[in-house]
Formats: sequence, structure tokens, C-alpha cells
Amino acid sequence: ARQRGRLGEQALLDPCADMVVVPIAAQTCVDPTEVSRDAYAAFLAARGADTGGQSTACRFNTRFTPEASWPPAAGTGALPVTWVDWCDAAAYCSWRGKRLCGGLGGGSIALFDAEDPARSEWTAICSADGDRKLPYGNDYLPGRCRDSGNGPVAVGATPGCEGGYPGVFDLSGNVSEWQDACDDAQGASGGNDLCAVMGGAWASDPRDLE
Repeated sequence: ARQRGRLGEQALLDPCADMVVVPIAAQTCVDPTEVSRDAYAAFLAARGADTGGQSTACRFNTRFTPEASWPPAAGTGALPVTWVDWCDAAAYCSWRGKRLCGGLGGGSIALFDAEDPARSEWTAICSADGDRKLPYGNDYLPGRCRDSGNGPVAVGATPGCEGGYPGVFDLSGNVSEWQDACDDAQGASGGNDLCAVMGGAWASDPRDLE
């Protein structure tokens, strides 16, 4: 299994509330940071054992509790939530009135388009609409993002890891992030290995941080 991170993208009920406006697809709103453990705990408390309302592809998903590192240890609520599957991420976003990053302007995209800034919201935001390989530029700089160490850090705690647009943090490193870009035939599978996981994580090889 891999670590999962930023879960939300565009607000559906209250457009751009507490979000960052980025100039792609006319106007798109994105969460400034990954989702914290405290924020995800609020979702779990509100939903309880109710896992209804999920897509057909997520009919296998009978719980939203992270697979590991849960419940959070005392004092770790500001760390990003990890070990949630694609369906958990989608459910959290829906609960917040948001959605996962997908195609430019909304909707899902094919798995093979996940790294194309002309098709993928996440990649367009991370790369400043295709102008950069990394959020902060084209050359990898060790330590600029949380890309080494003994684990993730609190959401928004790495000011040097800002971009591709101002006000958006940790699109590279810290923890990886789900995208609404899945295999056309199967969507979110039982193992959740057919949907795009982006950005690398704190222990990733530098080549996987773009």
C-alpha cells in the first residue's frame, strides 16, 4: 500500500470557500494543503458507520477508516491523513461539497492522462499549466519539499514547497495524492491500484516527486 494525501479539489456547494483560485480552465479552486488527520476525523465522526452514497465502483468499500496509523496519536492531528483508499478520498470530498482533481473543468479522466497538464487539473496546478517539472521550478532541490526524513510533516509546514501556483503547498513530497483518473474498464478497483496516485511522498525517489 502507499500513502495517500490531498483529497479535495473544487468546491461544489460554496465555490472556492477556504480554497485557492488558480487560473486553469477559466477558474479552478484547490485546497491549499493536504487533508489533516483532524479534518478526516471530523468526517469519520459525522458519517459513523454510514458508507452509503458511493459510486458503483466503490460498492466494495464498507468502511472509511484509514488502513493504518489510525486513530491518530495525541498531538499528530495536524499531520496529513494517510492510508485512505480512492473511495475513502472521494467520499470525504463529497462530504465536504468538493471533489477529487480530475479533468480540466471537472469530471473524470483516463488513467493515462493523469500526467498531462492539458487534461489533468492536478498536473496543471502542480506544473503551473505545464511550465514546470516540479511545483517550485524545473530543477530538483533536496529538502525544498518534504522529500526526506522519518515521515510526513504537518500540512502546510513546508513554505518552500509552494506552487505551481501561489498558496498551494506540498504537491510534491510529504504524502501522495489521489486523482480522479482511473482505468476506464474497472475504475476504482477493490485493491485501488488502478487510479492515479500523484506527487510522491516523503520517502520517494526524487524521480517520483515530479
